[in-house]
This record gives sequence, structure tokens and C-alpha cells, in this order.
Amino acid sequence: MSLEAGSGSPNRVPEKIIETFRKHFFGTITVGGGIKTPNQIRSILAAGANIVTLGDILEKSEDIELLLMELNGEVGKVIV
Repeated sequence: MSLEAGSGSPNRVPEKIIETFRKHFFGTITVGGGIKTPNQIRSILAAGANIVTLGDILEKSEDIELLLMELNGEVGKVIV
């Protein structure tokens, strides 16, 4: 299941929606679009997403390596 706000979106998929899908869908949930910070990525994963798809956050990052290091153990769940 892919929950997508759209590339460059000013808003992201709300955690409440992710939690609702997780409650009723037992497969893989991918979330993308409108994600701007590592904390948002962690919140999305905590809400039940299995994979987070990133684009703008990396394209606009001044230090992609540092950003990926900030994500710690979540890096294996992030698609660039």
C-alpha cells in the first residue's frame, strides 16, 4: 500500500491516516511526499509505515551523508 502526498507537497500524509491503514492492512505500507525532517520520518515509521520514500528532503539537503546518519537505524527503511 502506498500513501503518497506527492513530490514537493507542502503537507505530508498525517500519522492518523497511517495508523488507520496499519490497523486494517497487514501488508507493507510505503509513505512519501511532503517529508522535510528526520523527526517526521521517525513519526511516520512509528505510526506504522514500513518504508519511507524520500526525494525533496535529500535534494535540498546540504549534507546528505549527515542526514542519513541522523536517521540511524531507520536508514534501511528509507528509499531514496
